[in-house]
Amino acid sequence: MRASEFLANIKQTEKPVIFKLASGEEIGGDLHLTEIKNVQVQSTDCGGNTHSYNETIVQLWQNERSKKEAHWHTQKIKDIVDVVERNMELDEETEFYLEFGNSTYRTSVHNVKWVEQDDAVTIQLLPTYTQCKPASLTKLACC
Repeated sequence: MRASEFLANIKQTEKPVIFKLASGEEIGGDLHLTEIKNVQVQSTDCGGNTHSYNETIVQLWQNERSKKEAHWHTQKIKDIVDVVERNMELDEETEFYLEFGNSTYRTSVHNVKWVEQDDAVTIQLLPTYTQCKPASLTKLACC
C-alpha cells in the first residue's frame, strides 16, 4: 500500500480501527502508534545493482505491562499524523509499512491491507518477504 492511499483512507473515514495479524489474531491491549519514520534506503544487491528508494514506516507498540484496553478510531490516527506533519513532511509516494512486535511476536515490518466494513476498519498486517532483487528484476536465476 502506498502512503498516499493509507492517508487518504484515514482522512475520509470516521470509524473504529482494529489491528490484525495475517493469522487473523486481533492485536489488543494498550496500543500506541509511537513513531512515524521516513526511511531512505540505499542498497547494492548481490548482482552489483544499486537501489535508492524511500519508505514510510509506522511503529505500533503494545504496552504489555498495562491492563488498559486502547480503543482506536481513525480520528486518533489522524490526530497523530497531524502532529507528525507539523514536524516533518510525509512522502506520500512511498510504500507504507507498519512495524509491530511484542514478547511473543517477533518485531517485523509488515505490508498493510486496509479492510473497511460497515462498522469498523481493519488494518491487517501482512508479511513481507525477502527476495533476490536481480532475479526479481531480470527474471534470471539469483546469483
